[in-house]
Amino acid sequence: MTKAVIELLRVSTESQAGEDRAGLAAQRAANRRTAAKFDLKIIDTIALVDVSGTSVLYAPGYQRLLSTIADPNVAGVVAKEFSRLVRPESWEDGVILQRFVDTGTLLYLPDGPLDPSTRQGRILATLQGLMAGLEGSLIRERMMAGKEAMRRNGRWAAGQHCLPIGVGYDRQNHRFFYRPEAEKVREVFRQFLAGNQNYDQLSAILSMTRGSARNVLENPIYSGFLVIDEKRDLSPAAKKVGPDGRRRDRRKIKRVPEEVIRQRVIDEPLISQADFDRVQYLVCQKAERNIRMRQKVGRFTYNGFLWCAKCGERLHTFRNQFQRHYYICSGKKRRDEAGNFLCRYSCYQNRDKLEPILDHIFADQLTDRNFLRRLCDCQMAQAERRGSESRLMRLRANIDRLELKRRRITDLYLDGELSKNERTSKLTSLDRELRESRELLAGEAPAPAVSVASLAELFAPFVEWPYLEREQKRRLLTSLGPAIRAADYQVESLSLSSNIVSPSQAAGA
Repeated sequence: MTKAVIELLRVSTESQAGEDRAGLAAQRAANRRTAAKFDLKIIDTIALVDVSGTSVLYAPGYQRLLSTIADPNVAGVVAKEFSRLVRPESWEDGVILQRFVDTGTLLYLPDGPLDPSTRQGRILATLQGLMAGLEGSLIRERMMAGKEAMRRNGRWAAGQHCLPIGVGYDRQNHRFFYRPEAEKVREVFRQFLAGNQNYDQLSAILSMTRGSARNVLENPIYSGFLVIDEKRDLSPAAKKVGPDGRRRDRRKIKRVPEEVIRQRVIDEPLISQADFDRVQYLVCQKAERNIRMRQKVGRFTYNGFLWCAKCGERLHTFRNQFQRHYYICSGKKRRDEAGNFLCRYSCYQNRDKLEPILDHIFADQLTDRNFLRRLCDCQMAQAERRGSESRLMRLRANIDRLELKRRRITDLYLDGELSKNERTSKLTSLDRELRESRELLAGEAPAPAVSVASLAELFAPFVEWPYLEREQKRRLLTSLGPAIRAADYQVESLSLSSNIVSPSQAAGA
């Protein structure tokens, strides 16, 4: 007597369901042979595409299968192999197996029918499920090991669509190369170094979504290196399954230092290593100082480059009800646990009074050769007063201790043992101490020799400072990366990036 059955087809990825692949076709052919062998009639076909065997319970089609087998007219389910039905990770609670037992449904495989309601059937189902799971894990391990070997040999293991913009890969010759659109990437690097640090504007040049330019600027492939410092998180907690049962991409996590892959793959890079390193410094500086380059230029020229000379905190901007603009220490706006202001010294500094003072420094002093000569003499005198090696070791050890303490405070906050206010209060004082220790270490470290001619060349663009618009000034400041310490309309110091002049104080007023 012919029995009615449901045909189950399943492939784990969409590519396996393509017309040029044998995934679904091979399963369908095997099921037809099984049906003919055991006198079965396939009355319905349920095809699950891009559904992992560990996530079948989430798939609507599989839920329809479990409800259909409750029909007494349905004798069973036919599948090419047990792994098409389920993987052991999905039926630890016995939901699927029990549904087959309750409905008296048989599973028809090419080797013969399997009855889960019998003791022998349960044993066979368990063994076949474990074997399917083991086979799947071995396949994944081999595939991942093969891809890792390719990466370590400087080859591209992912698809062409995953390559960065402007980069191509010849699989036949195992060679990376730059495509014509890489010229857009070169322009983005050029504009960023010139001071245009608006990620949205730079992304528009690349015809990419907002903010995507930062990922391009941080990719070492444009300096000729393939660097892989992330990997997929394979832990159970990172598994993602959509409401339709389809797998979602696992999150990426940082590799440990010994697992990071760094290979030179292009001999003639698009961007020189010096320019690439400079861009990385500016990206970090932009993030740390919260420097924003909006399309609508703000009303402040030096926002993001000013720090309080009294407590070391950043100066924020403020506009009162009378439309007057001020710079104010961020510690003046926050209070400690006792209710006192974190900065009790610095007051509001009127923008229209402070900015002309700063303009004088950039337009007059930094372009005055006599001032630059005194600056070089001052640097040489400071170099002679450098501390001993033991002091440097103590400073480095103190910085390591503070950084470890900072991580512990952050972990306590993430674990819910500290409130947001407690975390902010502790980190504020800790960051101040950490910044002061780093400045002391920078002052002790040997500084490169700086000549009057090199400084004059560096500050040459500031000759035009009085004639520049506010947006042009901010772009020039961004490319230079100054940190100005000021309080009560007095400029205590002006420090420049270590990539430009020196990590120590570069000028004083």
